[in-house]
Parts: sequence; C-alpha cells; structure tokens
Amino acid sequence: MIDYCGTTGSEWVPELFVQSCQLHDICYSQQIQTRTECDTQFFDNMIAERGYLLIPIAFIYFSAVVIFGNKAWKSTKNKS
Repeated sequence: MIDYCGTTGSEWVPELFVQSCQLHDICYSQQIQTRTECDTQFFDNMIAERGYLLIPIAFIYFSAVVIFGNKAWKSTKNKS
C-alpha cells in the first residue's frame, strides 16, 4: 500500500486522512498551485473528509506539512 501520509521513516503517522494526503501529494507533484495553496487545500480537505471534530488533529497534520514539507516540495519540483 502506498503511504500518502508521510515519507520513508514516517510510517508511524496514523493514516486518518488518506484521501486528503493523496490529494496533497498530487498537488505537490503537479505544482500547478503554490505550496501554500496545496497546504491550505490539504487542511480544508481533511475537514471535509473527517468532519469538524477532528480539526485539532487536522491542524497537527497541516502544521507538520508547513514545517517539514519543504523537502518534499523541492524534490517534486526538481522532477518536473
């Protein structure tokens, strides 16, 4: 199974937002939108996928991609 919610070494991250993570990976790989737009859309998608009760957890995931996602963004940019 493909791990959309993280990279190698982050297998411990619970896959609560599989669809949202997949869409976020696609957004990063296509690079049609800015990184900020991809990350913001990721947060919105997580709320839509799981509902308002998981906003605190969605915010943790969102914060993680904002803080640690630069390497992934740059690596997909170099592939295009």
